Amino acid sequence: SGSTFQVEGQFQAEDGTVVGVITGDGGGLYFEAGLDGDRLLLTLVEPDANGQPNYASARQLAFTRQAAAGAAVRPANPLAGGAQPGAGGARPSGQDAQLAQLFLSSAWCSFGFQGGNTPGGPSYGTTSTARVVFSQDGTVSVGSNRESVSSNPYGTAFGTGAGGQVFRWKVEKGALLLSQDGAQWTPVNIQVNYNSNGYPIVVADGTEYMQCD
Repeated sequence: SGSTFQVEGQFQAEDGTVVGVITGDGGGLYFEAGLDGDRLLLTLVEPDANGQPNYASARQLAFTRQAAAGAAVRPANPLAGGAQPGAGGARPSGQDAQLAQLFLSSAWCSFGFQGGNTPGGPSYGTTSTARVVFSQDGTVSVGSNRESVSSNPYGTAFGTGAGGQVFRWKVEKGALLLSQDGAQWTPVNIQVNYNSNGYPIVVADGTEYMQCD
């Protein structure tokens, strides 16, 4: 129709998809695109009243690529078609598939700092980081590090600590569920936001996680 749109996205090397935003004169949409054999699957998600992705409005378009004779065709995207982990091998669809694919797209890291001081008295500061990696086999590893420093008129003390855990994970009805034994599942309060560049930020139980290496 002659309309022009601006596309800003980020390539996800882990699964070969691109996520971002499409903007035009009529507004903007969130999108996710990936190859499935000789098809390009493009998922469009409208924003809600608060500007956040409304996954209930998601719709998918499929484009078929006409490859030149002898041209190599990229292998199918293993995550296309909802091939995400689920309980008992079940494959989520719709919003659940979108969330699962987002979690699998990269590692997720958080950073936090707490500190304070009193005039003429002790001061302290604690830096904490975490790195979360979701796997297609239904496991998720969580690594954490903590560094602290405190000082007073008598000197300065430093401390460090590290830990790690592995859980089972699945997505059901728009919620992330974690389990240590595969029998008892605990829901995690999840919210997905996007920064000004269109990159996703996952808020899990009040902690922000961003995509990382």
